Amino acid sequence: MLIINTGGMIAMSEDQTTGKVSPTSHNPLTNQSQYFKQLAQLTAVDYFHLPSPHITVEHLLELSHYIKKIQNQYDGIVITHGTDTLEETAYFWGVGKK
Repeated sequence: MLIINTGGMIAMSEDQTTGKVSPTSHNPLTNQSQYFKQLAQLTAVDYFHLPSPHITVEHLLELSHYIKKIQNQYDGIVITHGTDTLEETAYFWGVGKK
């Protein structure tokens, strides 16, 4: 299983003192992957480190090309990103699929 991190709220960390959530230099999801290792062999890739409103169609196309190149190496691929562009990403990946 491949997890592709692209940034957004899901890849931010909370300051335990102030409660402020902000991007960090290290994706906190990478630290959590050990919890799933007993269920599947995981590979995590930090592909982008962008707030979701900054992800453009060009980024999605680049990600699409990357996935097409490596898709046969994995049983499944999960893409994580923030909630601001959730419906745009879902629409992008659904276009032309029937």
